[in-house]
Amino acid sequence: MRKARFSRAFLVLVVVVAMAPVWAAFEAQARPATTTVTVLHALPGFTADVYVNGKLTLSGFEPETATDPLELPAGRYRIEIRDVGADPTSEPALAGTVTLKAGENLSIIAGLTVDGDPQLNVFRNGLTRVPPGRARLIVRNVADVASIGVRLDGKRVFGSVPHGDQQKAQLEAGGPYQLEATVSGDIAIGAEDLMLQEGTVGIVYALGSARGGTLDFMFQTIRELQSSPTSVLTGDGGLATTLALPAWALATMMLAALGFGVATVLGRRRSRDPINPPSQ
Repeated sequence: MRKARFSRAFLVLVVVVAMAPVWAAFEAQARPATTTVTVLHALPGFTADVYVNGKLTLSGFEPETATDPLELPAGRYRIEIRDVGADPTSEPALAGTVTLKAGENLSIIAGLTVDGDPQLNVFRNGLTRVPPGRARLIVRNVADVASIGVRLDGKRVFGSVPHGDQQKAQLEAGGPYQLEATVSGDIAIGAEDLMLQEGTVGIVYALGSARGGTLDFMFQTIRELQSSPTSVLTGDGGLATTLALPAWALATMMLAALGFGVATVLGRRRSRDPINPPSQ
């Protein structure tokens, strides 16, 4: 009896050990191997040629325009921005290296420093779900000002968005809201209409030059992040988090159960075999 139990346990162990690398490889393949990237142009009065790893990727890229979301393989990318039509070997007006990690969603935007020089900014876009009836507003400052304030319908939403940084809030979906930006308490940009659709992330960039009188807004939207109205909304404290197992663990448990079942069946069949009497 002990020998039969040992055989069943040994069979289960063999199945689990043998299949673990297969499921690990399956899980690795299931993960996205690309990064979603949106490239935005916020350099005032500068039509650009954009080179990625030495190749011309965007030609005649106009100010205050953006690409559609791009799916790019994970890795390191050298980005160089030159005046449109400039020699590909000439000194770029702006250059930088960006590391893309699989599964991320990034916004890469060429803006200004507080001194008015070109600067490449990389923002990671969180894709957490938005509660029913709500929208998420994110404001990013890539203008040549140290800080901006933001108002919706005359009410302050963000008192200060530092340069190169962002602020975010969840608001009631709808609109149009009247969007304004302030610098040192004075209205610097606005008012512009802003629609916040349910389940979306509305990203607002404050861009341009206060010195040059080119401060403006630019918009980006990430859609289809709405939560189901029947879902249980949890807080940030971690008291109502859901216990989740990785795919490889679930697969291993299923294989172990299957192996145990096979071993049990084999054990029962052996127990039913007739015992031959000794020869006379």
